[in-house]
Amino acid sequence: MMMTNSPSIRHQQGAVLMISLMILLIMTVLGVAAMSTTTMEEKMAANNQQRQQAFQAAETALRDAEAWLAANVDDVADLAQFNGTSGLFSLERTSVGAALAPPTFNLYDNGAWASNGTPSLSLLSGQQPRYIIEYLGKFGTGGAPLDPNNATAPARYAFRITAAGWSTDNTSRYLAWSHFARRLN
Repeated sequence: MMMTNSPSIRHQQGAVLMISLMILLIMTVLGVAAMSTTTMEEKMAANNQQRQQAFQAAETALRDAEAWLAANVDDVADLAQFNGTSGLFSLERTSVGAALAPPTFNLYDNGAWASNGTPSLSLLSGQQPRYIIEYLGKFGTGGAPLDPNNATAPARYAFRITAAGWSTDNTSRYLAWSHFARRLN
């Protein structure tokens, strides 16, 4: 015969409940921590996606500017477009070290890109990518700078392209630079 009122059973009543509640509390804390981590990782992934969209938009603008140069600048006379009066182009620079000088407007101001008259490309949505092309001057073989007034020297003509791309929701911006050189007639 089994007795239910034994002292050992009476002392153990409720212990299983307390242990179960402690385990439930620990599992709840772990679940909340896991949700917090998941939410943070989701935000990081979204930020990375926005950055990649901005990067791709800036790269598209760079390639478009390079294609424009290849199609529209074939002759030394075409360099007259780079006189500083168009928003597409900045002032002509032919001095040594011109490629190291900063562009002629504030690259980090979104309003400056819009008001600078730089061409934009039609992509998905958000602010369209833009670029500016700067004529840096001509340089000779081996990269040695030449006199910009010496048209008979074998030279290539250098351009710097600066592009800005934005993500589709305009939360990220990416700036990219490219140098483009070509021989002209």
